[in-house]
Amino acid sequence: MISERTAFQLVAVMAILVALTAAPAAARDTLLSVNGQWTTLIGFDAQTRAFEAGIVNGGSGTNTDSRLVYPGRGYWLYMTGPGTLCAIGA
Repeated sequence: MISERTAFQLVAVMAILVALTAAPAAARDTLLSVNGQWTTLIGFDAQTRAFEAGIVNGGSGTNTDSRLVYPGRGYWLYMTGPGTLCAIGA
């Protein structure tokens, strides 16, 4: 369960997204169970120590929610309310 706080929540891919999917998947598919609650997902590249462009729920262009999220990477997830993040595959 994602907390009820509306601030950015760190989602550790190794702890959560690996459990959700073993292969890269579109952000909108990975976060489908919290579709009404998430607004922005920002990836962090540990090797370059840089943030990626944000993925916006319903976004387009660079910010499209069809961009892939990858197991083993870290992401900041902004949610507007509580939600339960469910697996999309096993």
